[in-house]
Amino acid sequence: MQGRQFLKECTVLGTSLPLIHLAQAEPFTSEINNGISPENPNFTPDLQQIRKLAHAVPGELPQRINIVKIANTFRNEDLVMQGGDLNKKVTLARAAHQLVYPNGSIMIDSGMDAVTHDFFGAKTDPFYQDQFERLNQALLQANLIVLSHYHADHVAGVVRSNHFDQIAHKVLLASDTADLMVNQPHKASVAITQKKVDRFIQADFARYYPIAPGIVAIKAPGHTPDSKMFYIKLQNGQEFLHSVDTGWTMDNIRQQKMKSAPWVKEDQQALQAQYHWINQLERDQANIIQFNSHDTPNYLMLKHQGHFGDLEI
Repeated sequence: MQGRQFLKECTVLGTSLPLIHLAQAEPFTSEINNGISPENPNFTPDLQQIRKLAHAVPGELPQRINIVKIANTFRNEDLVMQGGDLNKKVTLARAAHQLVYPNGSIMIDSGMDAVTHDFFGAKTDPFYQDQFERLNQALLQANLIVLSHYHADHVAGVVRSNHFDQIAHKVLLASDTADLMVNQPHKASVAITQKKVDRFIQADFARYYPIAPGIVAIKAPGHTPDSKMFYIKLQNGQEFLHSVDTGWTMDNIRQQKMKSAPWVKEDQQALQAQYHWINQLERDQANIIQFNSHDTPNYLMLKHQGHFGDLEI
């Protein structure tokens, strides 16, 4: 209830209306109610509808996207992708993204702390404490923190925060993510009580949800039952698709090759449909810049090209 009341009463990012209206979630769910199901594994988001929804919440669009990498995980390519080279190492970034608005910011995912990092890969994989501290400050300053799915490297920055009481009211997630966090925590370090999760903002939707000016969540179960992607549009007109963990690398998507790590349990049929749609989007809409959570070469290229900046605090 605290989260709902927060949305009704506050004004953020310089708009005259709340950033999100929980009471308005239902009209969006009723517009398009043909989401993915076991009987309907196709993934066919309507880009034109999504583009309209990017302007559904009044206010100025974000000015830029920033990224912070707080750790690396090194894995053999044959674990990252089916048919990969057993002798080739792939560097997977552990990162979070920041949308900067004229009067505030939104964080997409919250990264993880050093304790949680030790659950991933070898304990010798590097963790960048200085960047994690910058991430903590960004979470404190953000107007909203959006969680894409329940996996520990995306939620631990919130769950294990020393400033939990100061940020809980601005954490946005879907109820399936909340349920998984409580009842099936991804790692022991991110176990959380129902009482704490109830302090978050929970917004459910059938297929799309306009979170704020310029950002639309797209329901995309497959990597996990609660996974989402994000469409982002900046003030300069540049469009992005953040596919989060649909593929650990863009090669997973472009070559339509599944992750091959034995501990990963995914809906492969759903992911193949998502790969097909993303590849079609890349062919038909080459102006939309694609990125995901863990592809180090891709994010370094986007930083070099000026599409990503460093975290602002």
